[in-house]
Amino acid sequence: MKRRYLISLLLTALIAFAPSGTRYIFYTGKILDHSVEPGTVSIFGMQIVALLFVSLVFFTYGWRGFLETFKSRAAMCAAIVAVFAALSAMQASDALAGVVAAFSLLLGVAVYFAISMFRPDPREVLTAFVGGAVFQVALGGYQFFTQSAFASKWLGMAMHSADQLGAFVVETDSGRWLRAYGSLSHPNIFGLYVGVGLLTCIGLAAFRGHGKHLVYYALMPIITMGLLFSFSRSALLAVAAGFVWMTISAFGSEAAPTFRRIMIPAFMITTVTFSVIGYLYAEPLRTRSTAIGRLETQSIQQRGSQYEDALALFARHTFTGVGVGQMPIALARESATERDWWLYDYVHNVPALIAVETGVLGLVAWLGFVWFTIDIIRRRLLHHKATVSTGVTVYAAAFIALLIAAMFDHFLWSSWFGQLLFWSIAGLLRAAFFHFETVENKR
Repeated sequence: MKRRYLISLLLTALIAFAPSGTRYIFYTGKILDHSVEPGTVSIFGMQIVALLFVSLVFFTYGWRGFLETFKSRAAMCAAIVAVFAALSAMQASDALAGVVAAFSLLLGVAVYFAISMFRPDPREVLTAFVGGAVFQVALGGYQFFTQSAFASKWLGMAMHSADQLGAFVVETDSGRWLRAYGSLSHPNIFGLYVGVGLLTCIGLAAFRGHGKHLVYYALMPIITMGLLFSFSRSALLAVAAGFVWMTISAFGSEAAPTFRRIMIPAFMITTVTFSVIGYLYAEPLRTRSTAIGRLETQSIQQRGSQYEDALALFARHTFTGVGVGQMPIALARESATERDWWLYDYVHNVPALIAVETGVLGLVAWLGFVWFTIDIIRRRLLHHKATVSTGVTVYAAAFIALLIAAMFDHFLWSSWFGQLLFWSIAGLLRAAFFHFETVENKR
Protein backbone atom coordinates (compact mmCIF):
# COMPACT_ATOMS: atom_id res chain seq x y z
CA MET A 1 0.00 0.00 0.00
CA LYS A 2 2.80 2.44 0.90
CA ARG A 3 4.63 1.59 -2.33
CA ARG A 4 1.53 2.27 -4.42
CA TYR A 5 1.08 5.61 -2.63
CA LEU A 6 4.68 6.54 -3.49
CA ILE A 7 4.19 5.54 -7.12
CA SER A 8 1.03 7.64 -7.26
CA LEU A 9 2.87 10.59 -5.75
CA LEU A 10 5.66 10.34 -8.32
CA LEU A 11 3.16 10.16 -11.19
CA THR A 12 1.27 13.17 -9.87
CA ALA A 13 4.50 15.17 -9.69
CA LEU A 14 5.50 14.00 -13.16
CA ILE A 15 2.25 15.24 -14.70
CA ALA A 16 1.79 18.45 -12.71
CA PHE A 17 5.40 19.56 -13.19
CA ALA A 18 5.93 18.10 -16.68
CA PRO A 19 6.42 21.61 -18.17
CA SER A 20 9.36 22.28 -15.85
CA GLY A 21 12.46 23.07 -17.86
CA THR A 22 14.83 22.61 -14.91
CA ARG A 23 17.89 20.77 -16.19
CA TYR A 24 21.64 20.52 -16.14
CA ILE A 25 23.24 21.29 -19.51
CA PHE A 26 26.51 19.55 -20.30
CA TYR A 27 26.94 21.35 -23.61
CA THR A 28 24.75 23.12 -26.14
CA GLY A 29 24.28 22.27 -29.78
CA LYS A 30 25.79 24.52 -32.43
CA ILE A 31 24.64 25.56 -35.89
CA LEU A 32 26.90 28.04 -37.69
CA ASP A 33 28.55 28.81 -34.33
CA HIS A 34 25.24 29.75 -32.71
CA SER A 35 23.91 27.90 -29.67
CA VAL A 36 20.74 25.96 -30.47
CA GLU A 37 18.56 23.36 -28.78
CA PRO A 38 19.16 20.58 -31.37
CA GLY A 39 22.32 18.76 -30.38
CA THR A 40 22.21 20.00 -26.78
CA VAL A 41 23.20 17.38 -24.21
CA SER A 42 21.41 17.79 -20.86
CA ILE A 43 19.38 16.01 -18.22
CA PHE A 44 16.02 17.34 -16.99
CA GLY A 45 14.81 17.18 -13.43
CA MET A 46 11.59 15.56 -14.65
CA GLN A 47 13.63 12.86 -16.37
CA ILE A 48 14.99 11.88 -12.97
CA VAL A 49 11.44 11.79 -11.58
CA ALA A 50 10.37 9.67 -14.57
CA LEU A 51 13.24 7.25 -13.95
CA LEU A 52 12.20 6.88 -10.30
CA PHE A 53 8.56 6.33 -11.30
CA VAL A 54 9.40 3.74 -13.96
CA SER A 55 11.89 1.91 -11.74
CA LEU A 56 9.47 1.66 -8.82
CA VAL A 57 6.62 0.42 -11.03
CA PHE A 58 8.78 -2.24 -12.71
CA PHE A 59 10.20 -3.31 -9.35
CA THR A 60 6.68 -3.60 -7.92
CA TYR A 61 4.95 -5.43 -10.79
CA GLY A 62 7.93 -7.35 -12.14
CA TRP A 63 8.33 -9.17 -15.45
CA ARG A 64 4.85 -10.65 -15.25
CA GLY A 65 3.26 -7.23 -15.25
CA PHE A 66 5.54 -6.07 -18.06
CA LEU A 67 4.82 -9.09 -20.26
CA GLU A 68 1.10 -8.69 -19.67
CA THR A 69 1.34 -5.11 -20.89
CA PHE A 70 3.59 -6.05 -23.81
CA LYS A 71 0.92 -8.37 -25.24
CA SER A 72 -0.96 -5.48 -26.84
CA ARG A 73 -0.11 -4.49 -30.40
CA ALA A 74 0.19 -0.83 -29.43
CA ALA A 75 2.84 -1.68 -26.82
CA MET A 76 4.78 -3.74 -29.38
CA CYS A 77 4.75 -0.81 -31.80
CA ALA A 78 5.92 1.55 -29.05
CA ALA A 79 8.87 -0.73 -28.34
CA ILE A 80 9.73 -0.90 -32.06
CA VAL A 81 9.68 2.92 -32.29
CA ALA A 82 12.20 3.06 -29.42
CA VAL A 83 14.41 0.48 -31.16
CA PHE A 84 14.48 2.38 -34.46
CA ALA A 85 15.17 5.64 -32.63
CA ALA A 86 18.14 4.02 -30.90
CA LEU A 87 19.45 2.59 -34.17
CA SER A 88 19.13 5.95 -35.92
CA ALA A 89 20.99 7.66 -33.07
CA MET A 90 23.99 5.38 -33.49
CA GLN A 91 24.68 6.62 -36.99
CA ALA A 92 23.94 10.31 -36.32
CA SER A 93 26.71 12.82 -37.04
CA ASP A 94 26.58 13.92 -33.39
CA ALA A 95 26.35 10.47 -31.83
CA LEU A 96 26.20 11.61 -28.19
CA ALA A 97 23.41 14.12 -28.84
CA GLY A 98 21.59 11.43 -30.82
CA VAL A 99 21.86 8.96 -27.95
CA VAL A 100 20.57 11.58 -25.49
CA ALA A 101 17.58 12.30 -27.75
CA ALA A 102 16.92 8.56 -28.11
CA PHE A 103 17.09 8.23 -24.32
CA SER A 104 14.30 10.82 -23.97
CA LEU A 105 12.12 8.80 -26.33
CA LEU A 106 13.00 5.51 -24.63
CA LEU A 107 12.14 7.00 -21.24
CA GLY A 108 8.82 8.25 -22.63
CA VAL A 109 8.00 4.75 -23.89
CA ALA A 110 9.00 3.33 -20.49
CA VAL A 111 6.56 5.77 -18.84
CA TYR A 112 3.87 4.46 -21.22
CA PHE A 113 4.54 0.87 -20.09
CA ALA A 114 4.73 1.87 -16.40
CA ILE A 115 1.41 3.74 -16.49
CA SER A 116 -0.23 0.83 -18.33
CA MET A 117 0.97 -1.50 -15.58
CA PHE A 118 0.13 0.78 -12.65
CA ARG A 119 -3.39 1.82 -13.80
CA PRO A 120 -3.65 5.01 -11.73
CA ASP A 121 -6.84 6.52 -10.31
CA PRO A 122 -8.20 8.92 -12.98
CA ARG A 123 -9.26 11.47 -10.37
CA GLU A 124 -5.70 11.86 -9.08
CA VAL A 125 -4.25 12.12 -12.58
CA LEU A 126 -6.83 14.61 -13.85
CA THR A 127 -6.37 16.74 -10.74
CA ALA A 128 -2.62 16.82 -11.45
CA PHE A 129 -3.26 17.98 -15.03
CA VAL A 130 -5.66 20.71 -13.88
CA GLY A 131 -3.31 21.86 -11.13
CA GLY A 132 -0.40 21.99 -13.56
CA ALA A 133 -2.49 23.93 -16.09
CA VAL A 134 -3.62 26.49 -13.50
CA PHE A 135 0.00 27.07 -12.45
CA GLN A 136 1.03 27.55 -16.08
CA VAL A 137 -1.88 29.94 -16.67
CA ALA A 138 -0.75 31.99 -13.68
CA LEU A 139 2.73 32.30 -15.22
CA GLY A 140 1.38 32.89 -18.72
CA GLY A 141 -1.16 35.46 -17.54
CA TYR A 142 1.57 37.43 -15.78
CA GLN A 143 3.72 37.29 -18.90
CA PHE A 144 0.90 38.50 -21.15
CA PHE A 145 -0.33 41.31 -18.91
CA THR A 146 3.20 42.60 -18.21
CA GLN A 147 4.38 41.80 -21.76
CA SER A 148 7.54 40.26 -20.35
CA ALA A 149 8.67 36.86 -19.09
CA PHE A 150 11.17 36.73 -16.27
CA ALA A 151 14.11 34.34 -16.29
CA SER A 152 14.23 31.54 -13.73
CA LYS A 153 17.08 29.10 -13.39
CA TRP A 154 15.01 26.76 -11.22
CA LEU A 155 12.02 26.70 -13.57
CA GLY A 156 14.23 26.55 -16.67
CA MET A 157 12.74 29.78 -18.04
CA ALA A 158 14.45 32.30 -20.32
CA MET A 159 13.69 36.02 -20.31
CA HIS A 160 11.42 37.31 -23.07
CA SER A 161 9.85 40.67 -23.85
CA ALA A 162 7.67 42.01 -26.64
CA ASP A 163 10.44 44.19 -28.05
CA GLN A 164 13.05 41.42 -28.00
CA LEU A 165 14.12 40.06 -31.38
CA GLY A 166 13.38 36.35 -31.63
CA ALA A 167 10.57 36.44 -29.06
CA PHE A 168 7.28 34.90 -30.18
CA VAL A 169 4.88 37.77 -30.64
CA VAL A 170 1.78 38.81 -32.56
CA GLU A 171 2.57 41.87 -34.64
CA THR A 172 -0.34 44.26 -35.27
CA ASP A 173 -0.78 47.87 -36.35
CA SER A 174 -0.79 48.92 -32.68
CA GLY A 175 2.46 47.12 -31.85
CA ARG A 176 3.91 43.76 -30.78
CA TRP A 177 2.07 41.49 -28.35
CA LEU A 178 4.12 38.93 -26.43
CA ARG A 179 2.45 35.52 -26.45
CA ALA A 180 2.29 33.56 -23.18
CA TYR A 181 5.03 30.97 -22.67
CA GLY A 182 4.46 29.79 -19.10
CA SER A 183 7.58 27.85 -18.10
CA LEU A 184 7.82 26.28 -21.56
CA SER A 185 9.99 27.09 -24.54
CA HIS A 186 7.25 28.08 -26.98
CA PRO A 187 3.69 29.45 -26.80
CA ASN A 188 2.35 26.56 -28.88
CA ILE A 189 3.65 24.06 -26.32
CA PHE A 190 2.19 26.15 -23.50
CA GLY A 191 -1.14 26.36 -25.34
CA LEU A 192 -1.40 22.61 -25.86
CA TYR A 193 -0.60 21.76 -22.23
CA VAL A 194 -3.12 24.33 -20.98
CA GLY A 195 -5.63 23.00 -23.53
CA VAL A 196 -5.20 19.47 -22.19
CA GLY A 197 -5.76 21.00 -18.76
CA LEU A 198 -9.08 22.42 -19.97
CA LEU A 199 -10.20 19.03 -21.28
CA THR A 200 -9.23 17.33 -18.02
CA CYS A 201 -11.04 20.05 -16.07
CA ILE A 202 -14.22 19.14 -17.97
CA GLY A 203 -13.51 15.49 -17.20
CA LEU A 204 -13.18 16.22 -13.48
CA ALA A 205 -16.49 18.08 -13.49
CA ALA A 206 -18.05 14.90 -14.90
CA PHE A 207 -16.34 12.71 -12.33
CA ARG A 208 -17.10 14.69 -9.19
CA GLY A 209 -20.87 14.54 -9.32
CA HIS A 210 -23.59 17.04 -8.52
CA GLY A 211 -22.49 19.95 -6.31
CA LYS A 212 -18.83 18.98 -6.23
CA HIS A 213 -18.24 20.02 -9.83
CA LEU A 214 -18.82 23.75 -9.34
CA VAL A 215 -15.18 24.47 -8.54
CA TYR A 216 -14.21 23.08 -11.95
CA TYR A 217 -16.77 25.31 -13.64
CA ALA A 218 -15.01 28.21 -11.91
CA LEU A 219 -11.61 27.06 -13.21
CA MET A 220 -12.74 26.64 -16.83
CA PRO A 221 -12.75 30.37 -17.74
CA ILE A 222 -9.32 30.83 -16.11
CA ILE A 223 -7.78 27.99 -18.10
CA THR A 224 -9.57 29.11 -21.29
CA MET A 225 -8.10 32.58 -20.84
CA GLY A 226 -4.61 31.11 -20.61
CA LEU A 227 -5.22 29.09 -23.76
CA LEU A 228 -6.19 32.25 -25.65
CA PHE A 229 -3.15 34.15 -24.39
CA SER A 230 -0.94 31.59 -26.12
CA PHE A 231 -2.41 32.78 -29.47
CA SER A 232 -1.74 29.26 -30.71
CA ARG A 233 -3.86 28.23 -33.67
CA SER A 234 -2.77 24.60 -33.44
CA ALA A 235 -3.62 24.41 -29.72
CA LEU A 236 -7.06 25.92 -30.25
CA LEU A 237 -7.78 23.51 -33.09
CA ALA A 238 -6.52 20.58 -31.03
CA VAL A 239 -8.69 21.44 -28.02
CA ALA A 240 -11.71 21.96 -30.26
CA ALA A 241 -11.21 18.45 -31.69
CA GLY A 242 -11.00 16.99 -28.18
CA PHE A 243 -14.16 18.83 -27.16
CA VAL A 244 -16.01 17.52 -30.22
CA TRP A 245 -14.98 13.97 -29.25
CA MET A 246 -16.35 14.51 -25.75
CA THR A 247 -19.63 15.81 -27.16
CA ILE A 248 -20.01 12.89 -29.56
CA SER A 249 -19.23 10.47 -26.75
CA ALA A 250 -21.73 12.11 -24.43
CA PHE A 251 -24.69 12.55 -26.78
CA GLY A 252 -24.01 10.22 -29.70
CA SER A 253 -23.37 6.98 -27.81
CA GLU A 254 -23.47 5.32 -24.41
CA ALA A 255 -19.73 5.81 -23.99
CA ALA A 256 -19.86 8.77 -21.61
CA PRO A 257 -23.15 9.04 -19.69
CA THR A 258 -21.68 11.17 -16.90
CA PHE A 259 -20.53 13.81 -19.39
CA ARG A 260 -24.03 14.66 -20.60
CA ARG A 261 -24.91 16.99 -17.76
CA ILE A 262 -21.72 19.06 -17.99
CA MET A 263 -20.99 19.43 -21.73
CA ILE A 264 -23.53 22.19 -22.36
CA PRO A 265 -22.48 24.27 -19.30
CA ALA A 266 -18.82 23.73 -20.23
CA PHE A 267 -19.52 24.87 -23.78
CA MET A 268 -21.33 27.97 -22.55
CA ILE A 269 -18.54 28.88 -20.10
CA THR A 270 -15.79 28.54 -22.69
CA THR A 271 -17.85 30.38 -25.34
CA VAL A 272 -18.53 33.32 -23.04
CA THR A 273 -14.84 33.45 -22.08
CA PHE A 274 -13.82 33.38 -25.74
CA SER A 275 -16.26 36.20 -26.48
CA VAL A 276 -15.05 38.42 -23.63
CA ILE A 277 -11.35 37.91 -24.39
CA GLY A 278 -12.09 38.25 -28.09
CA TYR A 279 -13.71 41.62 -27.46
CA LEU A 280 -10.92 42.88 -25.20
CA TYR A 281 -8.07 41.69 -27.40
CA ALA A 282 -9.71 41.65 -30.81
CA GLU A 283 -6.74 42.99 -32.77
CA PRO A 284 -4.08 40.35 -31.93
CA LEU A 285 -6.63 37.53 -32.01
CA ARG A 286 -7.86 38.66 -35.43
CA THR A 287 -4.29 38.86 -36.73
CA ARG A 288 -3.57 35.27 -35.63
CA SER A 289 -6.89 33.82 -36.78
CA THR A 290 -6.72 35.37 -40.25
CA ALA A 291 -2.92 34.92 -40.62
CA ILE A 292 -2.40 38.47 -41.88
CA GLY A 293 0.66 40.59 -41.32
CA ARG A 294 4.40 40.30 -41.91
CA LEU A 295 5.21 37.73 -39.23
CA GLU A 296 2.22 35.52 -40.04
CA THR A 297 3.13 35.43 -43.74
CA GLN A 298 6.76 34.72 -42.89
CA SER A 299 5.74 31.85 -40.58
CA ILE A 300 3.60 30.21 -43.27
CA GLN A 301 6.37 30.52 -45.87
CA GLN A 302 8.96 29.01 -43.53
CA ARG A 303 6.76 26.04 -42.77
CA GLY A 304 6.32 25.41 -46.47
CA SER A 305 10.09 25.37 -47.01
CA GLN A 306 10.49 22.98 -44.07
CA TYR A 307 8.51 20.34 -45.96
CA GLU A 308 10.88 20.73 -48.89
CA ASP A 309 13.84 20.27 -46.53
CA ALA A 310 12.24 17.20 -44.98
CA LEU A 311 11.56 15.63 -48.36
CA ALA A 312 15.16 16.20 -49.48
CA LEU A 313 16.60 14.61 -46.31
CA PHE A 314 14.15 11.72 -46.43
CA ALA A 315 15.12 10.98 -50.03
CA ARG A 316 18.77 10.67 -48.96
CA HIS A 317 18.16 8.71 -45.73
CA THR A 318 14.98 6.78 -46.47
CA PHE A 319 15.69 3.72 -44.32
CA THR A 320 18.27 4.82 -41.77
CA GLY A 321 17.07 8.35 -41.04
CA VAL A 322 19.41 11.18 -40.06
CA GLY A 323 19.21 10.32 -36.36
CA VAL A 324 16.64 11.19 -33.71
CA GLY A 325 16.86 14.87 -32.75
CA GLN A 326 19.22 15.55 -35.66
CA MET A 327 17.16 17.11 -38.47
CA PRO A 328 18.35 20.74 -38.09
CA ILE A 329 21.97 19.62 -37.69
CA ALA A 330 21.74 17.29 -40.70
CA LEU A 331 20.10 20.06 -42.70
CA ALA A 332 22.90 22.50 -41.89
CA ARG A 333 25.46 19.86 -42.83
CA GLU A 334 23.87 18.66 -46.07
CA SER A 335 21.95 21.64 -47.40
CA ALA A 336 23.42 23.43 -50.40
CA THR A 337 21.56 26.64 -49.59
CA GLU A 338 22.92 29.56 -47.60
CA ARG A 339 20.48 30.74 -44.97
CA ASP A 340 20.37 32.29 -41.52
CA TRP A 341 21.16 29.85 -38.71
CA TRP A 342 17.66 29.96 -37.20
CA LEU A 343 16.13 28.74 -40.47
CA TYR A 344 17.68 25.29 -39.97
CA ASP A 345 14.72 23.86 -38.12
CA TYR A 346 12.59 20.78 -37.56
CA VAL A 347 9.71 20.27 -39.96
CA HIS A 348 6.52 21.27 -38.15
CA ASN A 349 4.81 17.92 -38.58
CA VAL A 350 5.53 14.96 -36.31
CA PRO A 351 5.00 12.10 -38.82
CA ALA A 352 7.20 13.85 -41.38
CA LEU A 353 9.87 14.50 -38.72
CA ILE A 354 9.82 10.86 -37.57
CA ALA A 355 10.29 9.73 -41.17
CA VAL A 356 13.29 12.04 -41.60
CA GLU A 357 14.96 11.11 -38.32
CA THR A 358 14.24 7.36 -37.96
CA GLY A 359 13.50 6.34 -41.54
CA VAL A 360 10.41 4.86 -43.11
CA LEU A 361 10.32 1.84 -40.77
CA GLY A 362 10.35 4.06 -37.70
CA LEU A 363 7.44 6.01 -39.16
CA VAL A 364 5.47 2.82 -39.87
CA ALA A 365 5.97 1.68 -36.26
CA TRP A 366 4.82 5.05 -34.87
CA LEU A 367 1.78 5.11 -37.15
CA GLY A 368 1.00 1.56 -36.01
CA PHE A 369 1.08 2.72 -32.39
CA VAL A 370 -1.27 5.59 -33.19
CA TRP A 371 -3.61 3.30 -35.12
CA PHE A 372 -3.93 0.73 -32.34
CA THR A 373 -4.38 3.48 -29.75
CA ILE A 374 -7.15 5.07 -31.82
CA ASP A 375 -8.74 1.62 -32.01
CA ILE A 376 -9.13 1.80 -28.21
CA ILE A 377 -11.07 5.03 -28.68
CA ARG A 378 -13.28 3.42 -31.34
CA ARG A 379 -14.00 0.38 -29.15
CA ARG A 380 -14.93 2.60 -26.21
CA LEU A 381 -17.23 4.72 -28.36
CA LEU A 382 -19.09 1.65 -29.64
CA HIS A 383 -19.41 0.04 -26.19
CA HIS A 384 -23.06 -0.26 -25.19
CA LYS A 385 -22.62 -1.36 -21.58
CA ALA A 386 -21.06 1.84 -20.28
CA THR A 387 -22.54 1.82 -16.79
CA VAL A 388 -19.50 3.21 -14.96
CA SER A 389 -17.55 6.41 -15.38
CA THR A 390 -13.98 5.93 -16.58
CA GLY A 391 -11.08 8.11 -17.62
CA VAL A 392 -11.22 6.77 -21.18
CA THR A 393 -13.38 9.61 -22.51
CA VAL A 394 -11.19 12.44 -21.29
CA TYR A 395 -7.90 10.66 -22.05
CA ALA A 396 -9.19 9.92 -25.54
CA ALA A 397 -10.05 13.60 -25.99
CA ALA A 398 -6.54 14.57 -24.87
CA PHE A 399 -4.91 12.02 -27.21
CA ILE A 400 -6.96 13.28 -30.15
CA ALA A 401 -5.85 16.82 -29.28
CA LEU A 402 -2.22 15.69 -29.33
CA LEU A 403 -2.62 14.11 -32.75
CA ILE A 404 -4.12 17.30 -34.18
CA ALA A 405 -1.29 19.39 -32.70
CA ALA A 406 1.24 16.91 -34.11
CA MET A 407 0.13 17.83 -37.63
CA PHE A 408 1.22 21.46 -37.15
CA ASP A 409 4.21 21.33 -34.81
CA HIS A 410 7.21 19.18 -33.91
CA PHE A 411 7.67 19.39 -30.14
CA LEU A 412 5.73 16.19 -29.33
CA TRP A 413 8.68 14.40 -30.90
CA SER A 414 11.61 16.84 -30.68
CA SER A 415 11.44 17.72 -26.96
CA TRP A 416 11.52 15.78 -23.69
CA PHE A 417 8.34 17.51 -22.53
CA GLY A 418 6.58 16.51 -25.76
CA GLN A 419 7.68 12.88 -25.47
CA LEU A 420 6.54 12.78 -21.84
CA LEU A 421 3.14 14.29 -22.62
CA PHE A 422 2.48 12.05 -25.64
CA TRP A 423 3.44 8.72 -24.07
CA SER A 424 1.86 9.54 -20.70
CA ILE A 425 -1.56 10.31 -22.18
CA ALA A 426 -1.38 7.24 -24.42
CA GLY A 427 -0.52 5.11 -21.37
CA LEU A 428 -3.34 6.64 -19.32
CA LEU A 429 -5.80 5.90 -22.13
CA ARG A 430 -4.72 2.27 -22.34
CA ALA A 431 -4.74 1.79 -18.56
CA ALA A 432 -8.20 3.33 -18.19
CA PHE A 433 -9.65 1.20 -20.98
CA PHE A 434 -8.19 -1.95 -19.44
CA HIS A 435 -9.81 -1.01 -16.12
CA PHE A 436 -13.10 -0.32 -17.88
CA GLU A 437 -13.11 -3.72 -19.62
CA THR A 438 -12.22 -5.47 -16.36
CA VAL A 439 -15.14 -3.86 -14.54
CA GLU A 440 -17.58 -4.55 -17.36
CA ASN A 441 -16.54 -8.20 -17.65
CA LYS A 442 -17.25 -8.71 -13.94
CA ARG A 443 -20.82 -7.46 -14.32
